[in-house]
Amino acid sequence: MEELKGIAAGSESTNGADYGEYGSALDGEDLALMEQFLRDPAHDYRNLKFGDTVDGRIMRIDRDEILVDIGAKAEGIVPSREMQSLPAEDRATLQSGDVLLVFVVQSEDKEGRAILSVDKARQERSWRALQSAYEKGEVISARVVNYNKGGLLVNLEGVRGFVPASQVSGISRGPDTQKQSDMAKMVNTDLSLKVIEINRNRNR
Repeated sequence: MEELKGIAAGSESTNGADYGEYGSALDGEDLALMEQFLRDPAHDYRNLKFGDTVDGRIMRIDRDEILVDIGAKAEGIVPSREMQSLPAEDRATLQSGDVLLVFVVQSEDKEGRAILSVDKARQERSWRALQSAYEKGEVISARVVNYNKGGLLVNLEGVRGFVPASQVSGISRGPDTQKQSDMAKMVNTDLSLKVIEINRNRNR
């Protein structure tokens, strides 16, 4: 945008040439177009900072990174280490032009590009959904990923959850061996749950 402004300002005179009676009209038209361009929100750059979560558009997909247009002065990249939560089958379906939710890890690296994270973006989205469900008392669905002596461990796209065994009707109230067996059978199944406590500081 600064370059366009410079060109418009310099168009009043080029090598001392005289544009005659049409000069001022053309200059005025150029200035009006420039001002219209600068006022158009579509041409505004985003000033992104750490912690921002935005929708970007995929520009290129490489083996070790994804190049994403996030509306900043330069593109951002999602390195492979920041998309571990993205299943291989989901990543295989991504194409240039697709919209991708990303979290800004670093606003600018040595090459001027933003470092982005799909993992943190998915986690942030989950936290927001969980907070909303908690406040509204809504029922959510969660996948059981493991269990321990006290109950079931669930995962909601990067956010850990714990469900006490006493709160699950399908778990025996008898001997520990029976209880452990019941919980083992629930791994990789989905449960309908209500959030009764949420703690972002402890990621659960």
